[in-house]
Amino acid sequence: MPKAKNEAKKVIFFDLGGTLFEFHEKRFNALLGDIAGASREEVSVALQYDIGKGEYHQLWIDLETVSIGLFEFYKRVKKILKKGGILNHDFSFTDFFRIFTDRRVFELYPFSLPLIKCLNEKGLILGIISNINGVHWVILKTSYKELFNMFSVKIPSFEIRVRKPKEKIWKVALESVDERRTSPSDCIFVDDRKENVLSASKFGMKGIHFRGYVDPVEKLLSRLSYELGIDINLKLKR
Repeated sequence: MPKAKNEAKKVIFFDLGGTLFEFHEKRFNALLGDIAGASREEVSVALQYDIGKGEYHQLWIDLETVSIGLFEFYKRVKKILKKGGILNHDFSFTDFFRIFTDRRVFELYPFSLPLIKCLNEKGLILGIISNINGVHWVILKTSYKELFNMFSVKIPSFEIRVRKPKEKIWKVALESVDERRTSPSDCIFVDDRKENVLSASKFGMKGIHFRGYVDPVEKLLSRLSYELGIDINLKLKR
């Protein structure tokens, strides 16, 4: 017999960049500047990519929804740098791909793995909802297999061609756990960007705004403990 509605398990969806992982956009911009003959600051202004400030260039949005592929992204980046007068050295797609896939650009926060292990051991359903391109997704998934294997639901924007905070992404997330008779109120969503948390909350999920790059992890543990009704008292260090 199917489980009663009130027996549905809690589901916790996590964002990746800025929540569980640090994407070092300054490091990426510096690497791009090295091959273009420009400064990191010049590249940052040209591409307007700053996770901390919530600023994205339309190019990144197009890449994360597969409106363009990586080669087209590369060509448009060069065009932007040239238009800005900061393309002082020409560079090939091979040069660009090397720095785009540089693993030094990604860093797992120290608290992420033990936290996800703890939640997994408590029998919670774990999911990922991330605005991310396919290349970076493969890098993270293959470099951090232990972490990714604990998530039973994975919804990267490039697969469904929709980014947060569009409502469709929450509908896809809910459908992915529908066989467990889950409703939005059974779901918690953790993200570093307020607009995404607000959108999830409007859909009926319990949203938690947490910025892994600046907020104390105790803030997240406290909210999760409250929402789940269980004690999550890990001694974690940043």
